[in-house]
Amino acid sequence: MIPPLKFLRLAAGLACVAGAFAPVQGQVIPRIQPKFIYFPPIPPPLEIPVQPESEDPEMSLAPEALRTYVSEPFYAPLSTFISPMVVGFQGGEELTEKETEELRRYRRVREELLEELRQKVTDLEHASIARRLLEFEALAKKQTPRIAELERAAEALRAVIAKKSDWSELREWRLNSNYESAPRAARIIDLQVIRGAAYYADGLLPAQRRLLREVAIEIEEMIDDRRRAGTNKRATLFFQPETSRIPWPRGLPVGLDVKIEMLDELKTALKQELMTAVFKTDGDMLQGRTFRKLAEAQEERLALMERLADDVRREMALTPEYKRSTPPTPLPRAVLERIERFHEADREIGRRTGESLEDAASNGKPLPSRLDSLARADWVQQWTVRLQQRGRPVSDEDKAAMRAHIAELDAIHDQLQLVLGRDFKDVEGAKPDLFLDRLIREQRKAVAMYEYDIACLEPGLSPEQRRLLFSGAIERLELPLPRAEQQPTRPPGF
Repeated sequence: MIPPLKFLRLAAGLACVAGAFAPVQGQVIPRIQPKFIYFPPIPPPLEIPVQPESEDPEMSLAPEALRTYVSEPFYAPLSTFISPMVVGFQGGEELTEKETEELRRYRRVREELLEELRQKVTDLEHASIARRLLEFEALAKKQTPRIAELERAAEALRAVIAKKSDWSELREWRLNSNYESAPRAARIIDLQVIRGAAYYADGLLPAQRRLLREVAIEIEEMIDDRRRAGTNKRATLFFQPETSRIPWPRGLPVGLDVKIEMLDELKTALKQELMTAVFKTDGDMLQGRTFRKLAEAQEERLALMERLADDVRREMALTPEYKRSTPPTPLPRAVLERIERFHEADREIGRRTGESLEDAASNGKPLPSRLDSLARADWVQQWTVRLQQRGRPVSDEDKAAMRAHIAELDAIHDQLQLVLGRDFKDVEGAKPDLFLDRLIREQRKAVAMYEYDIACLEPGLSPEQRRLLFSGAIERLELPLPRAEQQPTRPPGF
């Protein structure tokens, strides 16, 4: 998301933008307090490392309930009604019991379809190209009508929820009819209006909403200097499903290279038309008349875009020069069960003594080297003294349990090293089992990126299946959720 201070500096620059770029100020006076809206995080390109969540002041804890809807068309409208701020205090309607039940049903059906698709992906991890194609096509025939029905339900939910708290309802400004995109400073207006239209405007096809999200991503990354630093505009290519990006293919046969360029040019043209329509109809966004006409005009080319992407996938699958993601190395069930038993034992020690291994380490000295048994014994003694100083007696049984617990952590370390063929260096610092947390995060991310790859590049899947699997992959990446924004009121720069 855009840093607040940078946002204000950019917005202030709009006062210097003349004529066609200036928004029109109206006479709307808000009668209720602006509501909070969360917009989703930007999906990373395939195989680009995801930055770990940190103490970034630009990020805040959005409601965790939003995470499962991170790629849905109703993410932003829904966020207002499950934000930490009480909707009744903000003013306006709330979700009805029927709408809440529809949301629960949507999530249940989505998870069932996603699990069915994921199971097939797992079953075919090491199958031949020909077998994968046949089996994915067979599953597509069975799943696609149900996923299409689910997508219609998502759009219906979006339409209902968006009308309850429209992004635009308190705005005192609209764009001039002759508005055109301006360099740098005015791009903040572009981002606001385009992103608002993607989630709140009527008359758009679902594919057009996703293309508008791509436009918003391009604008936001252009504004955000940190994301721009060291990046190459042609390093990645927006592919299908929309908002996914793959490394720009290099060294491919000439015919395939031409098809990729055609796909990129077609998508760029569609996005330019959409952006122009949003700018020209800002005052009529909710009515959707222009968007419905544009939907009819673009529908055939949107279908062509899917066909072109499918041609590219089929040829890429037979091109050795283009490297695909490999299935992640799974952890044996026995190892996962052992890790879970370790964590449960740690929780039990914490319940019994008031301080688990993790708690004790975070409050005391770093855990000594796993090879230094004498130092570890001394560390257990320090743990014991600290508990006694707090008035918590420690029995010999508790000391023995802690020693056994540390020994089990060592054994898990050795087993993981043996299974995965890699070493895990001791973590110097607060948390002795940090390497376990890191491993689990790495495994989760590897699975998510493999699903991302399948959704984008695997021949045989339907567009509906690709969107479903891609959404599931983005959810699994557990991207930091951006902080809340308020509904816009005054013109930018005021």
